[in-house]
Amino acid sequence: MVAILLLTGTVAYLASEGISVRLLEASLREEMLKTEVMLSEKLQLEKEIARQAAALSTLRVANGALQYKAARAVGEVKDRDAQITAMRREYAGATRLRQQHQALQAGYEAQATDLADTRRSVKRMQSAQDDLEQTVALLLQQNKNLTGELHAWRLSAVKDVRVEPYRKNERLTLSARKTRKLVVHVDVASRVKDLHFRITDPAGQVLSAADGDMSTTVVDDGIPPKYVASTRQAILKEYPYKRVAMIFIPSERLEAGIYQIDILSDTESIGSLQVKFR
Repeated sequence: MVAILLLTGTVAYLASEGISVRLLEASLREEMLKTEVMLSEKLQLEKEIARQAAALSTLRVANGALQYKAARAVGEVKDRDAQITAMRREYAGATRLRQQHQALQAGYEAQATDLADTRRSVKRMQSAQDDLEQTVALLLQQNKNLTGELHAWRLSAVKDVRVEPYRKNERLTLSARKTRKLVVHVDVASRVKDLHFRITDPAGQVLSAADGDMSTTVVDDGIPPKYVASTRQAILKEYPYKRVAMIFIPSERLEAGIYQIDILSDTESIGSLQVKFR
């Protein structure tokens, strides 16, 4: 009975041990499977790490290249900024130059307009000057003709002068100290107005009212006309004449020498003569 019990216990023990071994083997297989899975995962992970490391290395190389490119790009941007700044300065300078050019162009156009106006003014002035020169030439010719006419008029204004110095008894004399009256007869054109005489002594002094009494009288207004040449016409002109007597009675004795007697029409001399006294 005991043996049976022992056998039964042994069998039960062995049976339980067999069950444990099977369980242990199953657990071992499971662990081995897990280990293989883990090894596989480890290999996959190592491969992934190697791949990631290679990718990281590639990325580092690419990053270095990108950093180099970025540095170059930054340098290029700085250079471009410098160029843009220089271009802006050049543009500002070009703008100033353009403004200066526009101002110069406007000034040139204004000067061109002024020059055109000046040329037109010069042309008008030249035309006016030509007209003026023609007028002056005409006036000069007229003045020449009038000068000739005036010369002829002066030549014709005075004719037939006679001087008669008288002493106390109304006898003629050439002695200055004996002369008591000086009479000058002159034929002048009837057109002469405001006729008067001026006497200058040998010392060059013009005799005044204080030096004697002077009077002028028309003694004959019916002298026949006389003919004189005209420079403006090719014919002789006829002028009527009148005879005038100038009487001078000195207040003191005259001095010896030459006396100048001027015949005046208003203030213009139309003739003169000289008388020499001893």
